[in-house]
Amino acid sequence: MKLHSTDINIHSSGSKSKSAYQIAQTAKVMDMFSNMLYSDKIKAVIRELSTNAWDSHVMAGNTDKAPYMKLPSHNDMEFRLRDYGTGLSPEQLENMYLTYGASNKNGSNDFNGCMGIGSKSPFAYTDSFTTTSYYNGMKYVYINAKDENGLPTLHKFHEQPTDQPNGLEISFAVKEGDASLFIVKAQSVLRWFPVEFEGVEKLETFEYSIESNGWKIGRRDHDTGYSSDRKAKAIMGYVEYPIDANQIFTEEERKDWYQHYSVKNPANSNLFWRELLREVGLELHFEIGEVEMDISREGLQYTKSTIASIRNKLNIVKDELLEQVEKRLELCDTKWEACVTLKRLNSQGFIISALQTLGVKWRGETLSGYDSGFSIPDRIKVTQYSYGAYDKNTLQRHDSHKKRSWESLKIIPKENVRFYEHDMKTGNHAAVKRVFNDKTESVVDVIYLVTFDNESDKAEFCEHVGIKGEDIYSCSEVPRNKKKSGPRAARNRMPAGSTFVYNPSRYAYKRDEYWNLTNNLDFDAGGVYVEINRWEVCGEKDLPALEFGDIKIDGKKYWASEPKKIRDLNERLLNLGISTPRIIGVKSAAIKKFKDADQWMSYGEWVLDRVNTFMKSSNFAKDVSDYITWYNSDRETNIYNQIGRATIDIEDSDSPLKKLVDFSRIADKIGEDIIGQVDVINNVIYFIYGHTNDLKKINLNDEKIGSLMEESDERYADLLNVVRPRYVSFTEEQANSFVQLVNLIDGVKK
Repeated sequence: MKLHSTDINIHSSGSKSKSAYQIAQTAKVMDMFSNMLYSDKIKAVIRELSTNAWDSHVMAGNTDKAPYMKLPSHNDMEFRLRDYGTGLSPEQLENMYLTYGASNKNGSNDFNGCMGIGSKSPFAYTDSFTTTSYYNGMKYVYINAKDENGLPTLHKFHEQPTDQPNGLEISFAVKEGDASLFIVKAQSVLRWFPVEFEGVEKLETFEYSIESNGWKIGRRDHDTGYSSDRKAKAIMGYVEYPIDANQIFTEEERKDWYQHYSVKNPANSNLFWRELLREVGLELHFEIGEVEMDISREGLQYTKSTIASIRNKLNIVKDELLEQVEKRLELCDTKWEACVTLKRLNSQGFIISALQTLGVKWRGETLSGYDSGFSIPDRIKVTQYSYGAYDKNTLQRHDSHKKRSWESLKIIPKENVRFYEHDMKTGNHAAVKRVFNDKTESVVDVIYLVTFDNESDKAEFCEHVGIKGEDIYSCSEVPRNKKKSGPRAARNRMPAGSTFVYNPSRYAYKRDEYWNLTNNLDFDAGGVYVEINRWEVCGEKDLPALEFGDIKIDGKKYWASEPKKIRDLNERLLNLGISTPRIIGVKSAAIKKFKDADQWMSYGEWVLDRVNTFMKSSNFAKDVSDYITWYNSDRETNIYNQIGRATIDIEDSDSPLKKLVDFSRIADKIGEDIIGQVDVINNVIYFIYGHTNDLKKINLNDEKIGSLMEESDERYADLLNVVRPRYVSFTEEQANSFVQLVNLIDGVKK
């Protein structure tokens, strides 16, 4: 690579003497050039050796063949890189290694090399490496190693005839644990090369949302919304260099960006540049020599020529990207379709947010509102229908004319949206539901039901949103469902507006926002219900008793409470492994039918049934008993923790002391679990009955731990009485001695 040079005129008249600078040949200076330059040692070694290998292929005219790279594995921790380029004679090789700054590539932009330091880069990772040169029928083997003073040295080991093709081979041992790092770094470095190196697994394929000659933009990740590699980078000579946007713009331009980020000046391309370099995965590809890199090849030198090259390339990206986007928009028949297309392109990585600073146009009209949505004229009533995020079976509706959290409803351009006109006195809502339920229709995610007072309002709405009149369907033209006949259908029909699906939203501001209307409830299928009155949960009577130990609470009622309490309780029940079913809220006027039906269970009944089942079927009762006895005991339980430090075991498997010591090793874990589970059940008790009963104070009549303590006190009374009166802190040796005494006592008793 040709290095940029600047002509400088020096006037030396009057000078009395002249002395040339020198570089001291010390270990520290040599380490600066071969080690301290690089922040990522492994990546630097792979990058420098790989670019040198490919340069040699270019120089030899052997670009049809790929170099061979052997990466370390757990079975063979050697790194080896073999190229099939020119090879080096002993004189050339010794000159290359023994002289820092010596390079035969700085006269041409056909090669990456120019600094004369990359060949020494293995010293950044290891103190020795082997170089084998295959040159014109001879094989020369050299060892590069640091001497006892830390100075790099070159040792020629042997030479012999060979029939191998020309080229160089570099090899060295990789440190234990670094094998996976070499694989990852190699994948990152070799991504940019025009050939796949032999011996390296096929590289990951990088997808691009849009590309042209000299630039590419990465495809966005569907999960995060961002490109997989967000930072802009310059690619030159098969090496990537991160671009620092702050270096590309002057301080005034940076101020301009922050002041105008809200797109007050659409013509300001600096805003576009700044946005483009932030997080869209932009790649700018340069010919060798177009930009200048720093000596480590880890970054760019932001000289005037480098900045000018990057800005010129950004201008090309801006013009071509805008041209490609507007060419696609030209195919759209309406402004709405253009906005939907624009949004889809943005999701694919076309950085429309950046293009908006320039003013994207559709048939001469600057597009706006594609992302934030179109506001609705006050005199036009719009109701939005969509399925809820928490319940995909329940249709939600939000009205623009109601003074609630949705009063700022806007119409958002997106795919699978339809408009329907409210053109019947009744049945418009039912018509919308039929559209959603019609499986023969194309997918519909959102429907806007619009009420117009006159044709003038309709025309204004169409122009405002960017649709045609024929894009608005009529509710009166939606096919009606065939009515069900027979006594069964009539018997199980619910009064309209009496049943709701509970929505555990954390964004609800009012009680009614926890309930989503459902008029297509399958009553025969059964489920869990709660009675609601004015959107509050009503109390229940005659609930089953909760029995646990000496607790027995007869079911009376639970108080009316806010809907969010159900959400909070359901989240706590998950800690017991109890998942919540769909909960139907039933207005008081229709509640009798649910109470009388065998297939329906009240929420209070369901909670108590699941909690009772949990306490009876799991180890909960035993663990609570152990917890209560262990932590509330009058005895000093610390002694068992201290004995547990022993590295030898109590030999008698039936020894009560052994069982207590074993329990002490898991007591803390049991305690953590039990505290959490007890808190959940106490919450259930409070929710259902309105008062608390601390389960940690109950009598379970199952004091296994207590029995073991009494038995231990009886068997090892003398031994335990010696250490129990004071706080015990055993060392491992003392604990072992104590266990030996226990084993001795057990042996005597047997």
